[in-house]
Formats: sequence, C-alpha cells, structure tokens
Amino acid sequence: MLADMFVKEIVSKSTHARSRLEKWIEIDHEWVGRAGWVLLTNMAMDSSSDLTDQELGGYLDRIEREIQEARNLTRDAMNSSLIAIGIRSAAQGSRPFRPPDGSGRLWLITVRPNAKHLSRLPILAAPGTER
Repeated sequence: MLADMFVKEIVSKSTHARSRLEKWIEIDHEWVGRAGWVLLTNMAMDSSSDLTDQELGGYLDRIEREIQEARNLTRDAMNSSLIAIGIRSAAQGSRPFRPPDGSGRLWLITVRPNAKHLSRLPILAAPGTER
C-alpha cells in the first residue's frame, strides 16, 4: 500500500517518528491507526531506533488487549508489529501471548537468534487442557 511505503520510507526516518507513532495508534480511523502500527513495525525492526524493550512490551500488551476489536487493516498492521517486536527483542522474545480467539490457549512467542520469523508454540492454558 502506498501509505505503508510512505510511513516506512519517510516517516520512520524522520525526527517526528516517535510523536507520530504515539498519536496515530490512538486514532480510531482504520488508515491512520494502520499507519501508526506500520510505523511501530518499522521502528521495531530498526535496531537503531530508541524504542526500549519495556516500551515494546507495553505495545505487546496493548496488541493482546485490542487486536480482536481493531478494524481489519489496523489489525493486520498490529499482527505485523507483534512479529517485528518478537524478532527484535530478545527480552520480549519468549513470553506467553493469549490470542483473542476464544480458545483460552496460550501461545509461547519465541524467537531464535538470527531468526527470520516468529515461532508460535501452543502451551497449556491450565493443567489438563488440550493443546
């Protein structure tokens, strides 16, 4: 999408990236919200960005809470952010994540060093629960 390319090539490299990220993900408009999450994805993939592991963990928590109710294009970008954060941050690379699919399952989000993708391994939500 053209907007995604604009965010990646222009906004993510500007001095306004951080302020746009924080503002755009708050806006309840499908395209603007998507732009905010695309920006987060690009910043998370850029090892020189000033995002901390603690901040990225906060975004993971937010994704976990909000992805199910997000609009389609925003949800798609949130999913990309989840993957980018998992790949970027070893500190956040292995943690339980409960997708909002109603199954009650937990997924362990894992990232191996130099990984090109995120691995999801189902884990038990409670003793005796099927995988």
